[in-house]
Amino acid sequence: MKTKTTLLLIITFFIISCTQTQQCEPTICFEETCYEIEIPRTQEEKQQGLMFREHLQENQGMLFIFNTQQKHAFWMKNTLIPLDMIWLNEDLEVVYIQTATPCEEEPCKIYAPTTEALYTLEINAGLAEQNNIKIETQAKLELCE
Repeated sequence: MKTKTTLLLIITFFIISCTQTQQCEPTICFEETCYEIEIPRTQEEKQQGLMFREHLQENQGMLFIFNTQQKHAFWMKNTLIPLDMIWLNEDLEVVYIQTATPCEEEPCKIYAPTTEALYTLEINAGLAEQNNIKIETQAKLELCE
């Protein structure tokens, strides 16, 4: 089992490599199902997330990587598409899943896991169930080769 610090250093290294090579297509896989992922790097990119997007390809998602494992909460203000939110711990094991709907009027609902997580993956709503992603499912993160 990798320590959180070691894993974060590896992820940082690969993110830098991806930025420099421009050939990186980071993915996260759950058994046979893989998603090409965007990784917001700055606080502004994390706050923007998937806001104002009208479409997300079925094999795409956004992976939020946090500095600490805790109960990271999200809301759907200005997010136009329903999403499955999948929280993963430092070992890339699914700890919580929730389907989030677009917020049409404030106050917007807050979506938060019941268990601490280090990552949150957003994919199109319904894909978690369709692809048999559930609590304790192990993910594999491939940032760059």
